Amino acid sequence: MMKKKMEDEIMEYSLRHHYLREHSEEFYILKHHDTLFVYDYDHHLIGQIRKRNMLAVQVSNDNQVVYFSQSNKKYFYLWHVYENKLIKVKYTELKDSDIQNIYEDDDNIYVFHHGFNKNGSNYAISTINKKTLISKENFLDEEEYGYPECFLNVSGQIYYSSLKFSDTSYGNYFIYAQKDNNSEKVLETSYLNDPILKITDDGKYALLSSVHSMTSNGEIKVFDFKNYEQIDKITFYHIALYRIIANFFEFNGQVYIIYQANPWMCEIKKEVWHTYVYSISEKKIIHEIPYSFSLKYIRSKKILVMEKNRPRKEARFYNNVDESQGIEWIIKELSKKSN
Repeated sequence: MMKKKMEDEIMEYSLRHHYLREHSEEFYILKHHDTLFVYDYDHHLIGQIRKRNMLAVQVSNDNQVVYFSQSNKKYFYLWHVYENKLIKVKYTELKDSDIQNIYEDDDNIYVFHHGFNKNGSNYAISTINKKTLISKENFLDEEEYGYPECFLNVSGQIYYSSLKFSDTSYGNYFIYAQKDNNSEKVLETSYLNDPILKITDDGKYALLSSVHSMTSNGEIKVFDFKNYEQIDKITFYHIALYRIIANFFEFNGQVYIIYQANPWMCEIKKEVWHTYVYSISEKKIIHEIPYSFSLKYIRSKKILVMEKNRPRKEARFYNNVDESQGIEWIIKELSKKSN
């Protein structure tokens, strides 16, 4: 680790050989082998915990609890990091169950998971009361839900996505909004394979990434999620062995999509991946960088986290960031650190 002061008074902290596993407004999480480490943004260790085969690491809405599970287990953990208290909660009766994702509201924690029982493969949601930690498991009817992909809480509105197949080679991808215990379809679109849905925190935009396993064509569909309309589609070559890494990045009033792809057609062994910065307002790619990186901005603390693998794997923290400098300042900083 290294800490220094830059000429423009922006404090920079370098965390070498690590990426963030997860982050919140109050702390960030590193994972090394079977251990989670939690640090505050002054880079002081808050706590650590060791469990084998940890999955589904997420932070609670109040930034007090870290949720995580273990592969093929019927329970998951609530780790109160400031109290260093660990609670194990049983959430399912299914065998070989794996958590797909966790979301919550003021009263309950919801665990969306997939597993097996005597009737075969099942998707289910377990509702855990935050006060009593009593769990109620509800199986999702295939006729109604199809093959659900994820459940997301976006500013209090619950959305879920689902695949439904027809007689054609590929089915359609649906997004529903849950309202008063009913589901309302808000969007339907085609997809390729391995679809991943992301929605901005304010619910203004959404992206759906997918890749064609036979042709190695990748695509990212961009949606105006207030009006549930597709506004653009990014297409590119992508090695079908990998799911697409694509995330929103909001900075200085602008929204970008940062995604990674290998521009070298059919050369799997060429490991130099490129990262692309797509501007939603301009509807075009504005930067192409010849290595992998990702960006996170914690606006409440004016902290930018830059994760990259060149010249080494590292995460860099920038404090007191002035957003008015725009994304061009970030690109310049990336260039400085790549030599």
